[in-house]
Amino acid sequence: KIPIYQESIDNIKGILYAKDIIPYLMGSRPKINLKKLTREPFFVPETKPIDELLGDFKDKKTNIAIAVDEWGGTSGLITLEDIVEEVMGELQDPYDHEEYSFIKKDENTFIVDGAIKIYDLEENIEIEFPDDREYDTLGGFILDALGNIPEKGEEAKYENYIFKVISLTQNRIDKVEIKKE
Repeated sequence: KIPIYQESIDNIKGILYAKDIIPYLMGSRPKINLKKLTREPFFVPETKPIDELLGDFKDKKTNIAIAVDEWGGTSGLITLEDIVEEVMGELQDPYDHEEYSFIKKDENTFIVDGAIKIYDLEENIEIEFPDDREYDTLGGFILDALGNIPEKGEEAKYENYIFKVISLTQNRIDKVEIKKE
């Protein structure tokens, strides 16, 4: 998460999420429009109690805030992760790059981990998912597309691809067969 400012750090215009910009940096998307990708900033007084801030995060459906001092200047940035780590200890960043299984069975068929990041999937096959999506992984896409927790063999279709769930562990989608039509 990167604050975007104009001329001075005290003039923050928005927040840019790394997950939104990575497809452009990796070359799977042609042009980048930072204004379009920038999210509305959420400002809070630097003296705001943490318990109130947690409630604000929930109400505003965000996990990042810009702390402002008594003169209206930017004094810092706080995230939900910062608060949780202060209480619970260090957490693993969900956007750390991990290696996922991606097996090409033939020219049009792939076996892929359900946990693969969407931008990694876009890099490996000719597909482009919406920018305003509510999921970050292939498993999340399938849950979103189907509207339920799938069973083995269930399929979701998108563009000219069929995504077939081939294995699950409890409610987690482990492996998916992707077939180009």
